[in-house]
Amino acid sequence: MNIFDLHCDTVYKFKNAGGLRKNPEAHLDLERMSEAGYSLETFAAFVDTGKCGEASVWDVSVSLIEKIKSAVSENDGVISLVRSADEIISNLERGRMSALLSVEEGDVISGDVSRVKTLAELGVRMSTFTWNYDNRLSCCTASGSEGGLTDAGFDFLSELEVNGIIADVSHISDRGFFDVAAASKKPFLASHSNSREISPTR
Repeated sequence: MNIFDLHCDTVYKFKNAGGLRKNPEAHLDLERMSEAGYSLETFAAFVDTGKCGEASVWDVSVSLIEKIKSAVSENDGVISLVRSADEIISNLERGRMSALLSVEEGDVISGDVSRVKTLAELGVRMSTFTWNYDNRLSCCTASGSEGGLTDAGFDFLSELEVNGIIADVSHISDRGFFDVAAASKKPFLASHSNSREISPTR
């Protein structure tokens, strides 16, 4: 079985002994991924903007991205960072796992849409608009708000698509989802979202 997982928060456990190779306290590690038949894992650089000062949100996000890249690089030969479908296919052919970079909480750009290009240059290939807070880009599902994408959110979507980053609608409000569906010119996804019919939890 080839497992392609689109979201994990393991980066927060990298500081513990074992790092990415063997870390029982983390959501996963390379040993368990290999045993289970993983082909690709998406590592999220998540920043809780409600607990992080405005001036440092961007720096924290970039630091997490670099931490993920470093952990993957330390295990070259077992797993490698991918930026395209061709690179994923190449890893599959070589029996190597793939690491995809994502950002959870698009407002780490702090209102500067030009930073989307920087994220792409750092290797990010997927990004949400929100987490559990309404922000400058969109309302979120956790707040229960009926709002959707803001003007900045539509600009953000356009920049994601221009820079080859997949829009992730996880955590976004209902209206935000339909805004993305109507405005997007490229495929988008929900990396870690429940079916409301089965699990209505916000």
